[in-house]
Amino acid sequence: GPLRRAMRQSAIACSEMIQFFHQVQRYIALNVIEGAWGEFIESTSGRSGEIDIDKWNESHTKYVNIIHNVVCGGSGPGFQRNLAGIFNTALQFIAVVRELYSEQALGLRRSDSRSSTKENHETLSERFQRIMGGSKPGSSTPPADSAAKQAERVNTIVLRFKDQVKDIMRVLSHNTTSDLQFLVVTVDFNGAYAGSN
Repeated sequence: GPLRRAMRQSAIACSEMIQFFHQVQRYIALNVIEGAWGEFIESTSGRSGEIDIDKWNESHTKYVNIIHNVVCGGSGPGFQRNLAGIFNTALQFIAVVRELYSEQALGLRRSDSRSSTKENHETLSERFQRIMGGSKPGSSTPPADSAAKQAERVNTIVLRFKDQVKDIMRVLSHNTTSDLQFLVVTVDFNGAYAGSN
């Protein structure tokens, strides 16, 4: 049914989100920060063993600026805005998936499968809700409607995530002065977001 499809779609989307965040973090750590650190070490290594404090200060400022630009937005406002949007979408995704896998949703799945076998027993959580003054049996949203709504919420968030990744890829591919210009290749290594160009 729709809940089963939503659960499958959420598992795939979760893997895509993890892959995206892992690749962004890895790229920034290895390509930007490590690269900037290597330049800093090279520029501060005195050939004669002496370190010029002015040169060291200049090199350190350059190192900090490179990292600051990537992390805090100097690489372009589009990247930071899009990345913040992707983080917000991921947080919404977590909330929707928690709801999808909640006891209520799993109860809807059980009641949906029971309704096909014509059994009509309350789940423990339904009984507890009724005892605590909640809804009466059969008075809640029908399982099919609720399942369809949850499936639609999952689908909407997954599509938003994919659109946001395409947007960030487009922003990065047009920014040739950034330390992040090759992140497009790293994130879109298999062409899944090829439509972003």
